[in-house]
Amino acid sequence: MSTQAHQVSIVIPLYNEALIIRSLVDRIEGAMKPLGISYELILVNDGSTDATEQAITECRAEHPNIFYINLSRNFGHHNAIRAGLDYAHGECVIMMDGDLEHPPELLPALIREWQNGFYIVNTKRIDTSHQSYFKKKSSTLFYKILNALSGLHIEDGSADFRLIDRKIVNIIRKLNEPDLFMRGIVHWLGFKETSLEYVRGERYAGSTKYTKKKMLRLAIYGITAFSTKPLYLSVYMGLFFIFLSSLLVPYVLWSYFFGSVEKGWSSMMLVIGFFGGLQLMNIGIIGVYLGNVFKQSKQRPHYFIESSNIQSANDDLINN
Repeated sequence: MSTQAHQVSIVIPLYNEALIIRSLVDRIEGAMKPLGISYELILVNDGSTDATEQAITECRAEHPNIFYINLSRNFGHHNAIRAGLDYAHGECVIMMDGDLEHPPELLPALIREWQNGFYIVNTKRIDTSHQSYFKKKSSTLFYKILNALSGLHIEDGSADFRLIDRKIVNIIRKLNEPDLFMRGIVHWLGFKETSLEYVRGERYAGSTKYTKKKMLRLAIYGITAFSTKPLYLSVYMGLFFIFLSSLLVPYVLWSYFFGSVEKGWSSMMLVIGFFGGLQLMNIGIIGVYLGNVFKQSKQRPHYFIESSNIQSANDDLINN
């Protein structure tokens, strides 16, 4: 197992990306070699069911600075990143996706900004022409809601393609949240940061692993992980609709004494249905928070490792 310290660690979670790994490694090497910087490439196999593990082994035979972490099953994108952070030894860590939509050619620019004194170097997509209309609008709406409710300021188009200093890595390793929303955490920390724009690359092979269901789940957690405002919002909505419903009292009394009760049946059903839905929504908001507390209370590990050829970054490597 490796214990060698490198100046830069590159962490890449992989799930069924066997067809891409060779091109990914070659492009990273092409971007990093001119810099003359010692780096390690940590490939985290997040429970892939294709030949990803074999492809990693083949690349490892040719590149001694490639290290692997095979998780016991699929633990999710952000937990796979967490595994890579726990085992990274670099003075800074770059996290990126393995589908080549995050261009490796941007790595030198990320490193230069870090050398200029930034603890966090984020990236922002500027070309989303190949995305669907729904994805563009839903992404914009998500960041607007997240920023409004959490007090953070995350730019639309932000991606999990960033560089973080060893100081940031050490802080994240101390966090024990059941689900990790990296885009929010790095902004929440408050350290000096900057952002670089990039044109999103085309996927070399395979298909995206982020379904609409997964994106919705991530959005809900991203909002509830950094703010309790949705709970207060449900209270305010309840008070507002109590006031609104009180305006119906004169109509109810008039209908009872002078009108026909049957005529109000449809409007009553409409009101009952509306308030029933409102109650279920508020219960759901509370349920999300209780679910987060429940998962936190169990204190389960973020992942389990089946095999690896790299040693965890121990306390002797931690500075500041």
